[in-house]
Amino acid sequence: MMILRVFLTLIIEQTITPMKALFTILSFLLLTVSCQTNAESNDNSKPIVIYREKANKTLVDIANDLLEFGKYEMALELVKNDTSALGIKMCANYGLGKIQDAIDYGILNLRDQDTTGFYEGTAELVEMYEIFMGDSDYAIHKLSKEHERCSSNYQVRLLLMKILWTKEQYEEVIKLGDEFRAELPEMSKEVSFNLWRQDSLDSLFVKDRAKYEEIMDSYRMPDWNAVERIN
Repeated sequence: MMILRVFLTLIIEQTITPMKALFTILSFLLLTVSCQTNAESNDNSKPIVIYREKANKTLVDIANDLLEFGKYEMALELVKNDTSALGIKMCANYGLGKIQDAIDYGILNLRDQDTTGFYEGTAELVEMYEIFMGDSDYAIHKLSKEHERCSSNYQVRLLLMKILWTKEQYEEVIKLGDEFRAELPEMSKEVSFNLWRQDSLDSLFVKDRAKYEEIMDSYRMPDWNAVERIN
C-alpha cells in the first residue's frame, strides 16, 4: 500500500506519467510474486540428484555376489529364510564341502523346475551335474528316489541318466532312454537321451555281448511260431 501511495503522489505532481507508473507497479508486483514463489519452492524442493547409485539389490542378488567371492557362509545366512533360494543354498553348501546337503537342495531345485514340456537344461546338465558328481553314489540314490516319487520330471531323469552313463551303468541308461523314447517317439536322435542310450548299447556290444543280445532280443516282436498254442 505504501508503494501505491508513492506512485499516486508522483502522478499527481506530474513527476511520472500514468503509463510509466502503471508499468512500474505491474513490474514490481510480478517481481514480488516471483520472489514469494521461489521462496516457497526452495522450502519444499528436493535436492537435485546428479548421480544415483544402482537400486538396492535383493538379498538373493547379494548372496549370488557373495558366492562369486567364496563367502559361502555369509550367502547362506542371507537366504536362510528364503525357501525359493534353493540354487544358492545348493552352491553354497557345495562350496563348503557339504556335498550331500548340496545334492538335497539340488533335488528340491529340480522339483521347482519340473515342466510339462521337454527341454535340455544347461544348468541341470552342466552345473548341477558337476555338483552331483561330487558324491555320485548318493546322487544316484537321491535321483532314483525322486524319479520314483515323480516319474514325469524330465530334468531329474536327464541328470540321473547322465550320471549313470558316466558311471558306465549302461543297462540303467538304456532303460531310461527307452522310457524317453516311448514318451517322445518323434524326438531327434541328436538329443542327449538318445545319444547316451545308443552309446550305452554300443558299449555293451563291446564289453558284454550277452547282455547286449538280451536287450536287443527284448525289442524284437515275437515270431508267431514262438507262440505256444494251447488247444
